[in-house]
Amino acid sequence: MPPFLEPRDTGIVIVESSTLLFLNVVSLLGNALICLAVYRKPQLRTTTNLFIVALAVCDLSSAVFVMPFSSAVLIKGEWIFGDVLCSVQGFFTVLNIYASPCLITLTAFNRYVRIVKTKMYNKLFSMGKCQLWICSVYVVVTTYIVTQVVVGNQKIQFVPGYAVCTSTHLREAAKVIHYSFVVPVFVVGPIVITTICCCRIFKTIRRHNNVLAVKDKSKHEGGRKNEACLDSAVITLIECYN
Repeated sequence: MPPFLEPRDTGIVIVESSTLLFLNVVSLLGNALICLAVYRKPQLRTTTNLFIVALAVCDLSSAVFVMPFSSAVLIKGEWIFGDVLCSVQGFFTVLNIYASPCLITLTAFNRYVRIVKTKMYNKLFSMGKCQLWICSVYVVVTTYIVTQVVVGNQKIQFVPGYAVCTSTHLREAAKVIHYSFVVPVFVVGPIVITTICCCRIFKTIRRHNNVLAVKDKSKHEGGRKNEACLDSAVITLIECYN
C-alpha cells in the first residue's frame, strides 16, 4: 500500500489532526495520573486496582506508540517514520485492540468473584495470581501477533485508510482463520463474560439492598411499636395519677 493519504481539504486536516492530538494528550495525562496515584499511594495497590493499572498501561502504550505517529500522518499526509517504527506502531495497535477487552473482562470477573463468590476471591485473585492473569493476557496476544507474521499470514504495514500501521492479511484463507479465532476470543467472548458478570453483580447487590431494606423496615416498625407502647404507658400513668 502507498504510504500516502488521499488529498483532503485543509479544514478536514485541521479537524482530524487536532482531534487526535487532543485525545492523545488526554489519554497520556489521564492514564499517567492513574499509574502515578497507585505508585504514590500504597493503600491503592489492591488486587482490583492492579487490573485498572494494567488497562491504564495498555492505553498509555497507545498514547505513546500509536497516536503521536498517526497525528503526524494526519498533518503531513504520509508515513515518514520508516519501516521499524511502522512495525512498532503496528504491534502496539494490534496488541491494544486485543488486550484491552481481555483486561476489561478480567476486571469484571474480579468484581464478580469479589461480590458474588466472596469465598473464592483469595484463591483466585491474590496479588501474585493477578499479576499472572495479566501477564497471561499479554503473552497470549503477543504470541498470536508474532506467530501470524512469522508464518506469513499477516504483515504489518501502513494502511492509509486508517492513518496507522497495522496488520494486513496476505492470504484470503488466513484471513478467514484469523477472524474465526479473533472474533470469538477477543470480541464475543469478552462481551459475553463481562455482561454475565455485570448482571450477576447487579442482581447480588439488588438482593442485598432488598434484604437491608426489609431489616430497616422491621426495625422501623419495631420502633413504632415501642413508641406506641411507651405512649400507652404514659397515658395510663396520667390517667392513674388523675
